[in-house]
Amino acid sequence: MLVFADGAATCEGIGSAAAVLLPLGYDETEVEDSVTFSAPTCSHDMEVESIVLAIENALKYYNSTAVKKQHEALFILSNCQAAIDTVINLLFSHFVHPSVDTIRTLLRQLQDMSVTISLTWISGHTGIEYNEKADQLAQSALALQPDHQTKTLTYLACKSLILRKINKWWQEKWDRLPTGRVTHERLPTVGSS
Repeated sequence: MLVFADGAATCEGIGSAAAVLLPLGYDETEVEDSVTFSAPTCSHDMEVESIVLAIENALKYYNSTAVKKQHEALFILSNCQAAIDTVINLLFSHFVHPSVDTIRTLLRQLQDMSVTISLTWISGHTGIEYNEKADQLAQSALALQPDHQTKTLTYLACKSLILRKINKWWQEKWDRLPTGRVTHERLPTVGSS
């Protein structure tokens, strides 16, 4: 089975995760799913949540299928190598991430069903049909009311929030300062090169 996973986040910290599941059996249709998280979050955390969503949907599929094979292969495809690395490192460390227990539980359940899981990086925004579909699903989910409350702020979400506040403050100050106007004309946005 292939599952394409993608996440998205707004500047305000609202996030979404999406997964498009493609069973490789004859005459089976794809399954699309997405969830929206309330603020504050960041795109990295949503990419991790999209992998969690992909695993959850695969588990639902394997539990509902009538024909059981001795061995199944699950390929989760994400265009975020950092999220893949985070999930892999979570499994072998004591790093605290809100999804670590969920990921471990889901993986144990899949292992008990003789499902091997491969997390694979794919290039994003390059016309891969189902990856683009997962991206569009995650983007459109941002417009929906959040159905999950973000309970824990991760380090990356905190860093992202702080950077946004600092850049906003810096931009406002840069726009108001009477000095440096020639430079301001060439570089009106802080943090741009």
